[in-house]
Order: sequence, then structure tokens, then C-alpha cells
Amino acid sequence: MNETSTGNPLFLAAPSDIEGNGLFTIQNHMKGSLLFTAFIWADQSREPFVFPETRLINHSDQPNTRLRCDGNAWVLQASDQIGQGDELTIDYSGLPSCMIRFLLPPNQEEQYG
Repeated sequence: MNETSTGNPLFLAAPSDIEGNGLFTIQNHMKGSLLFTAFIWADQSREPFVFPETRLINHSDQPNTRLRCDGNAWVLQASDQIGQGDELTIDYSGLPSCMIRFLLPPNQEEQYG
């Protein structure tokens, strides 16, 4: 695996079997645990701040994470047990359309939005 740091010591970017690069965990995470903050909306009239590792999460119809609103932030939460070395995935079709554009390249937005 050709790994690169993400700036978050708990995760690595590496080639994905799903598509391109993905986000992989370096430790186990229990179901329900908070993984990291994905988006922060300081002001609803402006674009959110998107944490860089958020853009590495690939789609899966059987995801191991979900986004949960926590005040003005959206946090990534483990929706299942995640093992060391597992790729983090999320179901893009279950996301609000306003978030999809922050996760996907423009040519893929319509597929899930």
C-alpha cells in the first residue's frame, strides 16, 4: 500500500480498491465512535470549511461511517465496527445534496445528488 499522511494521525490516504485514493484507519474504531469533524459551517451564508481527509472517503452501498450533525459541524461517525487498515466509506446517496458537491468531482455529482 502506497500510504501518505492526511494531517490526521489516525488515518492514512492510500490507493483504494473502490476508486482512486481512499481514507484508511490505522486503529480499530468501535461502532458509534466519532472519527473526525468533516465540515464546519461558521456562517450558513458561506461555504463550509471541509477538512481535507473528508474528500478521500469513497462511496459504498454498505458504508462503515455516517455523517451526524453536531451544532454547526458535521462529524463522521462509525456506523459499524471498523478494523485497523479498513477503508472508511460512506453512502453518498444518503447525504444531503448540499454536501455531495464537497465530496465528489463535478462530473460525479449528478450520480448521487
